[in-house]
Amino acid sequence: MKTNSTGQLSYADEEIDKDDLLARFKELHSLVDINSDDIVNLGSVSRKDSSNIDPSDWEKIAKEAADSLNRGYDGVLITHGTDSMHYTSAALSFMLKGFTKTIALTGSQIAVDEENSDAPKNIYDAANAAAYGRFGVCIVFASKIIRGTRARKTSSKAIDAFDSFCAPLLGSINDIPTQHQQEKLQEKIEIDAKMQKKVGYIKVFPGINPDILDWYIDCDYKGIIIEGLGAGHANTDTNGLSFVPGAKRAKEAGVPVFMCTQCNGGKVDLRYEVGAKLHDAGVVGLGDMLPEVAITKLMYVTGQYKDAEIIKTAMLQNMAGEINL
Repeated sequence: MKTNSTGQLSYADEEIDKDDLLARFKELHSLVDINSDDIVNLGSVSRKDSSNIDPSDWEKIAKEAADSLNRGYDGVLITHGTDSMHYTSAALSFMLKGFTKTIALTGSQIAVDEENSDAPKNIYDAANAAAYGRFGVCIVFASKIIRGTRARKTSSKAIDAFDSFCAPLLGSINDIPTQHQQEKLQEKIEIDAKMQKKVGYIKVFPGINPDILDWYIDCDYKGIIIEGLGAGHANTDTNGLSFVPGAKRAKEAGVPVFMCTQCNGGKVDLRYEVGAKLHDAGVVGLGDMLPEVAITKLMYVTGQYKDAEIIKTAMLQNMAGEINL
């Protein structure tokens, strides 16, 4: 798909004929310039349930998307299961650099072969955004265009399953003029896809045993995200459940520990009593960064750097619209 086009459609069943696939979504031809040669099957990645996606799959997706854009496609459309789509959009946002074209991820809540499926509309909308928009990495779902580092799945059933948090929508599909030829861009997309899988994640709840911090340290994990209560809080009381000793030990061991909030709005603030104790122990607040994005970014950053102080600095940098401190 070259002129007025998306660049990539992946599908789960290798036995499906590409022409048959296009026939199923026949309205694509009225939106973009596409033929069967423009459809890419990523093999084992395409056949996975999205709950089974791992960082090595993100690398394959990133390389294919970058290759498509560098070969002159106007945009890329990636079909993806909805359970982990926002993790993939975050990963691609960090891995791929130097472009303004659109890489649009989409999927459906109702299977494509079921009555009233939302798949056709979402695919048409994502194709439209990829062909005529300048959104970078985004999720296109239920007419919304959401920045790849600000998306969160909010419902396991509703058709309107994704929303943007701590940032406005990039736009609505209704804002994009169809059949409008954008100025051709000659962009060279850079890719840095190395990810570190050995990162830890802790969701705080009342009574949680902080010994999990020690386990991560003993197992040589490279960084830890804590999803804290409220403004970024975890137990600091002297009742055997305090996170302070573990956080101090992590700092001494060179394992950076970061704090996100469990809330859908607001940001981490470690100035008050409980938060200040965690901050003094070495915990670094990540502002309004979503926890799903934080763990994905930590995989990326620890894949690039080994020094704890450099990792901390990189995590606080706004790389893809993911953080306000």
